[in-house]
Amino acid sequence: MKKVFSMMLAALMLFALAVSAGAAEVSSEAGNEISPQYVALSTLSPTLTFSGKNVTCAVLARTKESTAKITLSMTLYEVSSSGLMTKVAGWNNLTGTGRVSTSKVYANAVSGRTYRLAVNATVKDSSGTHYDNEYRSAKCP
Repeated sequence: MKKVFSMMLAALMLFALAVSAGAAEVSSEAGNEISPQYVALSTLSPTLTFSGKNVTCAVLARTKESTAKITLSMTLYEVSSSGLMTKVAGWNNLTGTGRVSTSKVYANAVSGRTYRLAVNATVKDSSGTHYDNEYRSAKCP
């Protein structure tokens, strides 16, 4: 009886080793890149570009369903050297069906400061209401 139990335990341990080795192999193939997995969006891509004191805050958002309603809000923050974020501009109710592409300008950027753009998306499609967000940070030259 002891021998049968020992053989079953050994087989179970070998199986556990094979499973964990396979998991390690899969995770090493994935690399370090992390891609967002949206439920209702195929694209949510904010950008920040600088020209003098102007910061252009742009976003492109596409839904997976062409008839889905999308509502975006954009908030621009100035980030202090200690990491404290202060809201400096915001734009709400940027809407569309299937796609929204828009840009807004903040005209008081300070050279050397870091700015962070937060984009919040609400999508209403055939399966319900979904929420996603995306962020971009950049330093004003």
